[in-house]
Amino acid sequence: KYAGLTGLGISFLVGYLLYTLQVYILIYFKYGFTFLSEFLKIFTIQLILGTVCFLSIKYMPQIWSFTIAMIMILMSSVLSVKELDKRLGLKALWLDFKNRSSN
Repeated sequence: KYAGLTGLGISFLVGYLLYTLQVYILIYFKYGFTFLSEFLKIFTIQLILGTVCFLSIKYMPQIWSFTIAMIMILMSSVLSVKELDKRLGLKALWLDFKNRSSN
């Protein structure tokens, strides 16, 4: 009657988005906090990927929705690893770990 678990999930999403907006407005005026443009770019891309994944699961036939969802998950994972590598140097850490374990 009220959209079941999907409706519950969407209501939680809307609730948390409103909460995030409230907290952001509060800390912006109280402390002058702003998000960096890099963060907003990454967040927007990940949000779009997640939304496409959700919509494909919800409205497409199962075989197509799973295919699209897997592609979106792969794209999200590659983007996440690239961004983590930029910030943490994952390749250097991996090579260092690999060299230590082989010695």
